[in-house]
Amino acid sequence: MKVFGGLVLAVALAWFLVGLKRESVATIPEPVTPKPDQAEAKVTGFSIGRIQLRHPAAIDESNTDARLTRFRDGVSYWHPSVKLGGDLHHESETAYRDLEIIDEVLSNYRLVYQENPVGTDNEEFAAALTGENPKKVVFIDPDLLSDGELLDRYGNPYVFHPLKADVMDLRSLGPDGQLWTGDDVSLDVEKTKSELGLAREE
Repeated sequence: MKVFGGLVLAVALAWFLVGLKRESVATIPEPVTPKPDQAEAKVTGFSIGRIQLRHPAAIDESNTDARLTRFRDGVSYWHPSVKLGGDLHHESETAYRDLEIIDEVLSNYRLVYQENPVGTDNEEFAAALTGENPKKVVFIDPDLLSDGELLDRYGNPYVFHPLKADVMDLRSLGPDGQLWTGDDVSLDVEKTKSELGLAREE
């Protein structure tokens, strides 16, 4: 009888353990693979003037500054400057006008930061203008960049040369893509001299 009772107990214990194992396996959730439309839902489409943009975050509805669109990730798009960038490389404009537009974009940057962006090459200046700055303000559409650089209408990186905290020498390499040749395009030299206080006294 004791043997039979022990056998029953052993069978019951085995059955319990099998059931426990099945239950533990059943409660482990399978890895969830995000659906493509779930990732897409995190991207917000919006417009500034006639420029269509996309940003990987939701709009911060608490923002009350009409000059910008702010997102929940802390990034803000500065409307006056982004609108200016929309005319860059326009077929009805000139390479000189492109430089004027970038100069105006830099003026907007200075309006926010009281100085030019800091950098040593095109890529660093382009990054600062597309949100990599202390307040995460975007001054030009990031889609204007090519491999992280802001290019002229001939496909060459613009040359940024800070002269003072609030004065920037800008240059397009022109069609030949070479610096310091006859087809370079730059902003008015006399204007730059005047801003630097270097203009000759008559």
